[in-house]
Amino acid sequence: MSVKFRVTPEGLRFGSVGEGYSGGDGRIPSSPSPNLCHMQRVLTSPYTERDVPDVELYVRDAVHGLGDVRGEEQDQLVRRGIFVVRRIAQALPPEVSLQQTLSDRLPDALTAYRSRTRIERLRTVGAVSGRAA
Repeated sequence: MSVKFRVTPEGLRFGSVGEGYSGGDGRIPSSPSPNLCHMQRVLTSPYTERDVPDVELYVRDAVHGLGDVRGEEQDQLVRRGIFVVRRIAQALPPEVSLQQTLSDRLPDALTAYRSRTRIERLRTVGAVSGRAA
């Protein structure tokens, strides 16, 4: 007997091919992920580049790996990461894996950008507070 399933808004729905599921209504609710919250996408539709099926999600994972990044800083890093992915994809020969290259370079590029923008923000805050004194 083979088992089939389909994804519904309520969770996964299981059943046997040719037979109904005998327990309950056949749904197994998805458990919520405790540390994840719904993020609004930066791009209006998924952006695929070579062997990376969803560039924005790939970049969001890399940004998450940087540690405690939230709010506007997170969106700024995601936008920058998408830009970096595009530039790297354009520079790579077609036979080279983009995903492999990104695993080596994207976290470093995002860390450098984050450090640079933090310094700029601190300068701006210092300049504003210096003028107000």
